[in-house]
Amino acid sequence: MTTPASSAPYKLGLNHVGYTTLVICIFFMALSTLAAALRVWTRVVKRAKFGIDDWLLIASVVLFFPFCANILVGVYTIGSGQTYTDPLVLASKSQQYFKSEYAIPPLYAINVTTIKLSILFFYRRIFTTDSFLRNNYIIIGICTVWFVVAIIGDLLYCIPMATFWNPEVKGKCFNFPLYFLVMELVDMLLDIAILCLPLKIILSLHMPLSKRLGILCIFLLGALVVVTSAIRIGYVYKPSASLLSLAQASLWSVINLGVAILCACLPTYKPLFGKLHTIGTSLWTNHFSANSGSSTTKTAPDSHSNPTAYYYRMGDSNGNDIHMTGVSTQIQSGNKAQSLPSDGVRVQRDVHVS
Repeated sequence: MTTPASSAPYKLGLNHVGYTTLVICIFFMALSTLAAALRVWTRVVKRAKFGIDDWLLIASVVLFFPFCANILVGVYTIGSGQTYTDPLVLASKSQQYFKSEYAIPPLYAINVTTIKLSILFFYRRIFTTDSFLRNNYIIIGICTVWFVVAIIGDLLYCIPMATFWNPEVKGKCFNFPLYFLVMELVDMLLDIAILCLPLKIILSLHMPLSKRLGILCIFLLGALVVVTSAIRIGYVYKPSASLLSLAQASLWSVINLGVAILCACLPTYKPLFGKLHTIGTSLWTNHFSANSGSSTTKTAPDSHSNPTAYYYRMGDSNGNDIHMTGVSTQIQSGNKAQSLPSDGVRVQRDVHVS
């Protein structure tokens, strides 16, 4: 039998934090699924090749569901402010709750690393300078090392593991607050490094400033992930109400991963926006022509005529200036045309010899 916690039940027998966590889990599971579906649809419509970045993103969405399910297990035991008058029931529920809490860090590490690697491999599709690729590999390596350390530390936090959720089991647990702080700070620094990695190339593109800023804003939306990580750390170290702090940390873990998945997908939607623009322009033209009775129509760019439209390959390993002159499936080199990979663009170089 349960009795109300210090705050009265909110809805579905949950307090405000528990109910909010339930709603947020459902919302971000739906949003992440939609985000991944739109990414896949964009690839299919543009007949673009699926890359390792796409498969990693899909894997992260699949992994996000058991992560949220585990969070909700904690919410429906004692993670939502429930108290129990029966000591046996309290002991059983407490063990269930702390088991779910023990599983959160490794599940989070797997999920967040998958998302990071998806973004980094996506970068490799569109940024091609030697220095960028080298730095990209370095960050991939650091992410991999962070993941290995996180999994080992998360699983071996207590030896034996049951020490964490069963007070009758004798064992040792290391200083989790310090470990958590160090790992999360490194995680945040990796997020910042991933955000900053393409900035130099984007700002140096030969295109109008407004377009450069638009591209930059899409990439910098990932800063929201850094903000949610900082909030998550703050709740873990909140001195009062340890269970409430853990519940809040779980809530922000869900938000953190959900936002990260969305931000990883946004840069891939350029073809989708182009298609919507074409459809909208076509509808407006037809409507205008019908109303004016004119036989003249305006032709909108056909995104289907070019499966690589709206994808950009930025940077050049030769260090020459590159002028983005348009999207094409060919590179003109002398009198010969060379096929481009599915994510390529036509690049024109003007060389003047005096």
